[in-house]
Amino acid sequence: MLTASRGAATDQSETLAGLGRLVGTGLAPERFRANLLVDARRGDFPEDGWVGRVLQIGDPRMRVDQRDQRCVMVTIDPVTLLRNPAVLRAIAQDRDAELGVYGSTVGIGRVAVGDPVVLEHPG
Repeated sequence: MLTASRGAATDQSETLAGLGRLVGTGLAPERFRANLLVDARRGDFPEDGWVGRVLQIGDPRMRVDQRDQRCVMVTIDPVTLLRNPAVLRAIAQDRDAELGVYGSTVGIGRVAVGDPVVLEHPG
């Protein structure tokens, strides 16, 4: 899940699958209110390694500033509105209350579904 300009970013499939295993249930991405979802296919929680680096997403570029500290809103299912405290408990206990990342735009442009996402080399 990626949020530009102080938002959240997270790898859609791996992060949600990893958290789902910790919680013991599948989780809808809408629960986390991300601006962008990235399919990185690199193990659980790959966005943790993006902090301090730049992602190119189609044309625009985004600096990944920090991990996202989650709040009680992630306990609410966006479809049923039922609460599941185990979601935030798992994030707090196993992820230091952080899931996803915040980022800032460093190069403008349009983003479209299916655009390539490239993690730039540090330097």
